[in-house]
Amino acid sequence: MTEMVVRRVSAQDLKRRMDAGEVLVFDVRKKEVFDQEHVKGARSLPIKERATWAQEIPRDRPIVFY
Repeated sequence: MTEMVVRRVSAQDLKRRMDAGEVLVFDVRKKEVFDQEHVKGARSLPIKERATWAQEIPRDRPIVFY
């Protein structure tokens, strides 16, 4: 099993890491809210659909959920 580490990241650090392709970002809000506004480059993965997440989440780099 992969070890999970939870830590905070600043907006500036997140942007830098996203621009460098170092992290994947998932927006866990409802799809309708995501469609209205989201972090550029984030993927929609609503929290209510978490049962299907295991198959959809790549494991090749750190992941950020918001």
